[in-house]
Amino acid sequence: MSAPHDGYGQQPYTDEPQQGFEGQSEAPHAQAADHAKKKKRGYASQAYEFGAGANTGVAGQVPAAGAQQYGIPSQPQTPAYAAAGYPGQDPSQLQQQQQQQPGVPQYGAGAPAYGAPQPLAPQPGAPQPAAYGYQAPDVGYPGPGQGAPAPNAPGVAGINQQMAGMNLGPGGQPQPQSAQAARPVALNQLYPTDLLNQPFNVSELDLPPPPIILPPNSSVTPSPHANCSPQYVRSTLNAVPTTHSLLKKSRLPFSLIIQPYGALHDDESPVNIVQDQIIARCRRCRTYINPFVTFLDHGHRWRCNMCQLTNDVPQAFDWDAATQKSTDRWGRHELNYSVVEFVAPQEYMVRPPQPLVYLFLFDVSYASVSTGLLATSARTILDSLNRIPNADRRTRLGFIAVDSSLNYFSIPKDDDENGDTSMLVVSDLDEPFLPVPTDLLVPLTESRQSIENFLTKLPEMFQNNQNNGSALGPALKAGHKLISALGDA
Repeated sequence: MSAPHDGYGQQPYTDEPQQGFEGQSEAPHAQAADHAKKKKRGYASQAYEFGAGANTGVAGQVPAAGAQQYGIPSQPQTPAYAAAGYPGQDPSQLQQQQQQQPGVPQYGAGAPAYGAPQPLAPQPGAPQPAAYGYQAPDVGYPGPGQGAPAPNAPGVAGINQQMAGMNLGPGGQPQPQSAQAARPVALNQLYPTDLLNQPFNVSELDLPPPPIILPPNSSVTPSPHANCSPQYVRSTLNAVPTTHSLLKKSRLPFSLIIQPYGALHDDESPVNIVQDQIIARCRRCRTYINPFVTFLDHGHRWRCNMCQLTNDVPQAFDWDAATQKSTDRWGRHELNYSVVEFVAPQEYMVRPPQPLVYLFLFDVSYASVSTGLLATSARTILDSLNRIPNADRRTRLGFIAVDSSLNYFSIPKDDDENGDTSMLVVSDLDEPFLPVPTDLLVPLTESRQSIENFLTKLPEMFQNNQNNGSALGPALKAGHKLISALGDA
């Protein structure tokens, strides 16, 4: 009855000598005879240290006896690489190399290979470790007299690559070097600053934050725009403590600065817009689908990266309604950019869209009139009427003049022949109120001519004003009351 197989691709244990052991002394043969007579169970550290060395058994299996592991010498004086018995190398060459320098320890003798566990002392009756079918590379370490290998020798590089790609145990997974290699990022220079003895350099506040280096394969697409720009979202901490207790001990403020509608410079690209009105959000936390979610079930479901809830992918997520063709999912903006804008469909509207409202507050005090500020403001607004958005022809305008009182203006429509612009004065600044419920916000399309006439005559209406007061606070409260009915401010 043959011995059981302890590894993949091994042969049953026999008493026949294996290749590569002819040059050893008779002591190993005596030990092999003792091993054949009496077998004992291997040590626990040898059986369960899977992943500790380069040639340990898979899933904790004890290697079969009778063969030597790669890089683990059976005796302290036996060369590790010369006695391993590489395929394709003549055993007589190994014997000749060992006999040339019998008294000098050869290269790699007496020390395990890099990454291998420390060799255990041979015990009587204990089986010697064996390889589980490892195939050595074609070019290995040179023998004695050939010199040390070069740092960039192809044999060493090949061994290292094969060691990194070996699957040790059920949990080990090979990692491709090209996909897992992190891109080099220029880091900011760090230096200590003594805030007690020297003032802080305020010019450093405008410096960009340190770059955020994401782990490999953290996003579903290899987009460089997967992480948000500090212009929109920025944290007060570059390294967040793992627990709340560490955060309290550090006494550092942790907050997020979010600016969704930041001003774009000339050298910045605009925010991408999702036009198809397909919005995928988490059912529990309402998080939008983003580059850091995980797709499951062949892309039919996705897991939220915030609450880990599994959601269904919309049916039209991979379909272009305009061309009636299926599209590439990985080309969608929400999976490549962390900041996008959606065109909201009808179900996102609580009520019909409200008209656009512009309310102008004029300072008509003596200082404003005498310096020409009032005339300049009125002329600028008059020249800008054509640039006010009015695509739906529902934009409304309102005007309030402020000194020590509030002056409202009721502007008639263009088709009103007997209508004139009237001014309503409110002197109660503690509780400002609207003098009339309507006609204070007029449509730009229907009252264009009346608005132009009002802006032309406005500097003349207050040219003799000697009031130096400026009730700006009550004017803002009155303006809030005026536009809150339409804009829900």
